[in-house]
Amino acid sequence: MVLVADASILNGCGFRMRSFGLPLFFAILAGTAVPALVFTGLVLRLGNPLEAQYIIPVGGMILGNCLRADIIGLKQFYSSLQKQEKVYLLALSQGATRTEALRPFFRDALQASLAPTVATMATIGLVSLPGMMTGVILAGADPASAIRYQIAIMIAIFSGTALTVFLALEWTVRISFNRCGTLEKAVFSRGPFKAAVRSESGG
Repeated sequence: MVLVADASILNGCGFRMRSFGLPLFFAILAGTAVPALVFTGLVLRLGNPLEAQYIIPVGGMILGNCLRADIIGLKQFYSSLQKQEKVYLLALSQGATRTEALRPFFRDALQASLAPTVATMATIGLVSLPGMMTGVILAGADPASAIRYQIAIMIAIFSGTALTVFLALEWTVRISFNRCGTLEKAVFSRGPFKAAVRSESGG
């Protein structure tokens, strides 16, 4: 599941698999595994947190949201950087470190990637009944218990998406920038950065 999600992000963002495959894989794995294990171990209090009956559906819910958040966050980060590259380079020329110059792009990307999850959390039970809440109710459990489980899984989803996007941005930045702090556009297989490389080379 993580491998398929990794390939989907690489394809959706136009990244080279050789450059970004492993960093994104481990970012997704961490963002999915940590909240899923906390949910099955602490919330469900299972003797075996890796029991397939629980870890697969819970992990699947978290992974699906991490996939969407990663694509949104990475696209927002690199497309904004492409559009405002002169602003970034100006910050570097004025003495800012790479981290300081990238901070506004980093912040905007995190906000954009987490916005769908925050909007869903704000309207739980008002706009629609989420999957876990509906499933627990249909299984015959008390609606109050279903609400508690849904709140717990939404916290897990939010934590997972925040963690995976943060790690994906942190780890891809280390690869996509050289020692001088400028973007290595050759690591992109397609998209605006690849087009920029071709125009610069006259291809």
